[in-house]
Amino acid sequence: MRAFAEALITACLKESVRFELGLFSPVLKERIYGEESASFTNSSGVTVNLNLNSSHQNTRNTLVQILDGNEKVAEILATEVHKAVELSEDLKTQVEDLETTELDISDVGVWIDPIDGTSHYIKGKEKLWNGYPVSGLEVAKVLIGVYNCTTGAPMFGVVGSPFSATCHLVFGSTQPGQPLLLDPPGPLLHPNLELNLTRPVLVVGSSESSEILEKLKPRFEIISAGGAGNKLMMVLIGTADLYINSSPSELP
Repeated sequence: MRAFAEALITACLKESVRFELGLFSPVLKERIYGEESASFTNSSGVTVNLNLNSSHQNTRNTLVQILDGNEKVAEILATEVHKAVELSEDLKTQVEDLETTELDISDVGVWIDPIDGTSHYIKGKEKLWNGYPVSGLEVAKVLIGVYNCTTGAPMFGVVGSPFSATCHLVFGSTQPGQPLLLDPPGPLLHPNLELNLTRPVLVVGSSESSEILEKLKPRFEIISAGGAGNKLMMVLIGTADLYINSSPSELP
């Protein structure tokens, strides 16, 4: 049941982003990818596709089918999906001030990870390292990345922290004339904690190669943390100096 709830929540988030980007470009909408499937089979054996549009009622009706008639939960999810999000005036100004970059949308792909660090999102069990979360709910991030479909090269990316006390949002770009960071959050280290580290801090995932770690131990203070987006955030705000991931990955 927990796995189903997790899949449905993340699919709702992913499909809401797909819908919003589709309003900007129907072509781009067809190049949005992610790990989550938008197809669900209810207990009656009926397969329902979660195709969102601007209608709260349509979304609610679709969710009722997926949830075997549970109208209460369907209403809660539909309300969240269609909730208007208000950005701070400072962030709005920064977004408006970004220089326009001409892109060939037909060769651009978008990868969405609605809840990066899902196990931490479900289990909680917060753990801090020098005042920064390395496990628990605050580790979970929302990731949206834009890349070139032909080369696989990254172009833009956003990391959001929806479950932290202050919803940090970081934008990065590799494009000429664009800022490397937008609205970078300040350090989250505990104000009373003094770091006396003599080596650079290297942050890794829990499944990182033990052979690689043994070679790096003499030169780095190695910290294990959950969530790819969380580890990227640690580097961006200066909590860590370097993040590595030696696991292979494939683009769609």
